[in-house]
Amino acid sequence: LSSLFIRESSVIPELQFYGNTHGNVLSFTMNGFLPSQIAEHLANAGICVRSGYHCAPLAHRTIGSFGTGTVRISFGSGNTAREVFRVLDVLESLRRKTL
Repeated sequence: LSSLFIRESSVIPELQFYGNTHGNVLSFTMNGFLPSQIAEHLANAGICVRSGYHCAPLAHRTIGSFGTGTVRISFGSGNTAREVFRVLDVLESLRRKTL
């Protein structure tokens, strides 16, 4: 599901991924929005993610996201491809707010 999310996220060029993208946990930002704004927008749609430094501020210094942190999302065995597309749709709706 993470691979599907990354592959299909190409329709949102503002997304930037950090770190390992081969597991079920992904860390990303979206140009034009703070991670907290992204997380709030997703939460308002019933999608739970975490934003910030994720208990690893020094790691964020290394990857270049120390000023704001990132959004962290994870996909597990209980998730579906349909849910991946829902996340992408909600992110796209946030993106359209700036167009």
